[in-house]
Amino acid sequence: MENPEVNGHPDLTRDSGSGAIINRNTYSYQQYMESYKKRIEKENRLDNLEQTLLETKKEIDTIKDLILRHIMS
Repeated sequence: MENPEVNGHPDLTRDSGSGAIINRNTYSYQQYMESYKKRIEKENRLDNLEQTLLETKKEIDTIKDLILRHIMS
């Protein structure tokens, strides 16, 4: 039995057995996966930058404490 097209989406069909939607356009899928990977990489970069910033802030706070202790003694 042939899979019917999804209305308004010529590259998509619906599996008649499971009802799942299948994308027949491999190029658009590859583009989607590339954009997904770039988005994940960007999120990871931002997470790493945030972590580095927090660690740097802690180090600066430690240095400030050491300076203040030295001045007070």
